[in-house]
Amino acid sequence: MAKIEIADKTGALRMCIDVENAEPEMIGRERNVLWHGDPAYWGKHDPILFPTIGNSWEQRIVVEGKTYPMPKHGFGQRLPWHLASGGYGSSATLELCNSEESGKHYPFPFAVRQRFDITDEKTVKVTWEVESSLNLPFMMGAHPAFELPDFNPDDEVHGYLQFDTADIVSNSVLPDGFLHPEQTTIALEEGNILPLKNDTFACDTLLDIRGMNKKVTLLDKNRKPIVAVTHDMPVLALWSPKHGCCPFVCIEPWCGICDVPGYNGEFAERQHIQHTNGKMWTTAYTIEVL
Repeated sequence: MAKIEIADKTGALRMCIDVENAEPEMIGRERNVLWHGDPAYWGKHDPILFPTIGNSWEQRIVVEGKTYPMPKHGFGQRLPWHLASGGYGSSATLELCNSEESGKHYPFPFAVRQRFDITDEKTVKVTWEVESSLNLPFMMGAHPAFELPDFNPDDEVHGYLQFDTADIVSNSVLPDGFLHPEQTTIALEEGNILPLKNDTFACDTLLDIRGMNKKVTLLDKNRKPIVAVTHDMPVLALWSPKHGCCPFVCIEPWCGICDVPGYNGEFAERQHIQHTNGKMWTTAYTIEVL
């Protein structure tokens, strides 16, 4: 079973999911709001980030003094998931468990589940669950890419993002994928609007670690709302390749953060690390098609 499709009760809002990668490929009514995955820009749609986010220093983590290789954004999008329940109607739950392969990177027993629920004709709720017999240290993040309609590289503005606050205080995340200490304050236009231009992402990634922007709405170039992402996570990342001269933008809620250059400490002590603390860890976010 490579792909499944779920829908709301009326069949108006549909979602197609690649089961093996636990990756949505389509969400929409008349049209797909997700990026279609053209590798000329970026060949993915909405990969899951687990158990790390961003780059780890020297592409490894340290667990009790021992180093383990760790690819950028972890291995969650690289190892095969399976359908745990649903896969029809309006719900599907996908699961990834520890294996011999995961143990080469991450020496812990774990079960991670990603559940998709289409709750009405506009809304997809994504729920994450993480459990382990140990006090598991981990990070979890989403990476949905949303297409900008009628993209033209010669346009001054390709669309807009609308926020909860009047500015964005962003740490610097350069193309190296690490968290740098420099901060930039970006003043937004009236209505808390950020125009998406060809140089908006000249710094590569905007990273708001204040936890203040809990809802981000994407507008088209005519300021018509397309989609909104609502979350309650400590970190919000915004990214588009080619400095922003690109037909999509990513709105990424994260429970975790990129490594800092030169970090040689324990993985369990990294900034914004999560722990299961002997119980089920869970959180959720929503994607609303407007």
